[in-house]
Amino acid sequence: TTSYYVRAYAKLSDGTIAYSDVKTFKIFDVADYIYQNQLVSKKSTYDYLYSKILFYVDPSYKEGDFDWGNVIIK
Repeated sequence: TTSYYVRAYAKLSDGTIAYSDVKTFKIFDVADYIYQNQLVSKKSTYDYLYSKILFYVDPSYKEGDFDWGNVIIK
């Protein structure tokens, strides 16, 4: 539930530094996005997200079914 803040920067060829806006995120929100959109290729990673982050933080979080179609190479 801790919030993290990130700001990217780039050093330009003339030596100046350009900064992005500050972005805020929580690990739970990132894990939820990855889990809901099935952006992992291994079931073990999918299960880890659920058991070690999502369910741990929110015991009412509903477990999803891993889509094996994402790991089959055509």
